[in-house]
Amino acid sequence: MLHRNKVYRQSNLLRLIDWKISLKLNNINQYDTLFEDHYLQLFRIKICCNELPTCVNLKKRKPDLYDEDWRCNFCKIEEETFNHFWKCSKIQNVVQDILKRLKIFLAKIIQKYSRDNIDTQELKGKINELGMWDIGCLYDFTFLMKNQVSCQLIELLKCYKITEEKLLYKVLKQITGRVLLEFKVLIWEPRNELQIKEEK
Repeated sequence: MLHRNKVYRQSNLLRLIDWKISLKLNNINQYDTLFEDHYLQLFRIKICCNELPTCVNLKKRKPDLYDEDWRCNFCKIEEETFNHFWKCSKIQNVVQDILKRLKIFLAKIIQKYSRDNIDTQELKGKINELGMWDIGCLYDFTFLMKNQVSCQLIELLKCYKITEEKLLYKVLKQITGRVLLEFKVLIWEPRNELQIKEEK
């Protein structure tokens, strides 16, 4: 098994993800011609395969250019990995902002597509109870960037009668796309700007 798949050796994690839905989300529409969609799909694949050019990966690929002194572009202390971004002390305000915005987005999208009259406070409470907000736990919201959707999130959507297959996938694509875009714009792109400055 590839080292990047080590996390999936945990049977407890495997039970938390709805694999049938997650695999279907990863199907690429061959008729989709938007460059932006392809770019985001490529970005998602790099995250899934642990191929983002983080400092850790750059040191492996080009040790002659990136020596052991290269660290996280934000904190300059820890090794820079995809997982580190979510725990990095220098960008915790950004991470918390992403979490807050994602919860708001989730509430809005459920309200938009649900066939029920919704008690907004109850919905927000149920969203806050999702286990995926605890970064670093077995399954957290970062798995959504890989189109790996938790059974718990699926149950929440079904609870609000978002059950019809086409609608469910439409909603999930919007949710996973939103998480990916938030990471790309608020963390990855600023990180790249810092990396460019360091390389000069």
